[in-house]
Amino acid sequence: MNVADSNIREYVLNNGGALIDDRFRVLLQTTERENEAGEKTIEYKVLDVLEFIPSYRQPSLFSNNQNTTNPEERAENEES
Repeated sequence: MNVADSNIREYVLNNGGALIDDRFRVLLQTTERENEAGEKTIEYKVLDVLEFIPSYRQPSLFSNNQNTTNPEERAENEES
């Protein structure tokens, strides 16, 4: 599948990458060709991404508000 001329890269970079269960609704061009042996092949080319549907992503184990120090340091901080 050829995605070189599409805007799919934008969606992937804005999302921090692509996961296996991410889905894209796209405008797809298909071209049927016949090779020298008479076999038919189909080429697919993504022309435009219409919608991006991200897969489930596990939330971070630590939020910015949560103390991530080890338990001993936490106990010392709480005693102060």
